[in-house]
Amino acid sequence: MSPDPSPLNPSQAVERIREIIVGRHLERLEQRVAQLETSLPSTPSAYSPMLDRHPNNDVPLAALRENVQRMVEAACGETELRLAQYREETQRLAVQIQRVAASKASEPEARAMNQFEHRIGSWLTDWQASVHVHLQERDRRLAAQIRDEAERRKLDQDCLEERFSRIAQAARNLADCLSPTPFHSNSAAR
Repeated sequence: MSPDPSPLNPSQAVERIREIIVGRHLERLEQRVAQLETSLPSTPSAYSPMLDRHPNNDVPLAALRENVQRMVEAACGETELRLAQYREETQRLAVQIQRVAASKASEPEARAMNQFEHRIGSWLTDWQASVHVHLQERDRRLAAQIRDEAERRKLDQDCLEERFSRIAQAARNLADCLSPTPFHSNSAAR
């Protein structure tokens, strides 16, 4: 059997666990947030390619841009709030770790450390899974909102085009009704 490594005092153990928690998980969260921010399309035309083929689409496009920007800002705010909550939870956990380490100082260190690491490992696994589920749900929800908004804009655009074509046809019909003779035969008689 190999000799035990030098035992860690409670403050060293707390610092080691804090590094594990903060170092690994916050880094992953920051990477995930950065990936989400960079995965958003940089041009509004990426949200709805149908809008580009219409020359007079400034108003619907501006409204779409504004709506997407609001959704992105809300998602960023939600992410910042979650990160602040995770930091507070980490600090609270560090205090609990210090208390547990102090109370377990009288037990054999190896046994207490194994139990403690097992508890922390279980908690970290659950925490990581919940963060992962939350991020996946948020990704799905944002994608659905963007898709719904683009579909709504396309339907609005189609409806407007149909109404304008009806108005144009009605104006042509009205002009034909008001004119006693067609324009081209009247000018030919002169």
